[in-house]
Amino acid sequence: MLRIPRIGAAIASTFILLVPAIWNRFPLLQYDTGGYLVRWYEGYLVPSRSTVFGLFLNIFAYPDFWPVVVLQAALTVWVLALMLRALGFGGRPLVLLAVTAILSGLTTLPWLTGILLTDIFAGLAVLAVHLLVFSDSALRRSERHALVALIAYPPLIEPATSL
Repeated sequence: MLRIPRIGAAIASTFILLVPAIWNRFPLLQYDTGGYLVRWYEGYLVPSRSTVFGLFLNIFAYPDFWPVVVLQAALTVWVLALMLRALGFGGRPLVLLAVTAILSGLTTLPWLTGILLTDIFAGLAVLAVHLLVFSDSALRRSERHALVALIAYPPLIEPATSL
């Protein structure tokens, strides 16, 4: 029964981060988005266009790229929840909800989570490194492994030159 408020807060926080995309009735796009999508169809690499993120976009294109932005928002909520727990605010679902709402109102966080770009992963990687370096003892082994995987996620490692 204790998990229900935490799950509810996580779902509500994810929804808050998706508000701009929901309001737009489609995940947000930028001119770079097409560059990621076509990497798998043109057959050559381009500087600063992650081929792996292009594959990710193509795999989760149905329905209308919503799985991509939902996953981005859910990862953001998960990292925020880990950060709050590491700071001693774990087990308080309303704190997660309040922090997400405040960040959504005062920063561009919901716009970054709702756009089809790699930008959200840079900020999440910085928070993940912070958690691993300064709060390692507050993390479970599986969380440490997941944070390392998030840091190493290939969209962050973009080709420097075309091949």
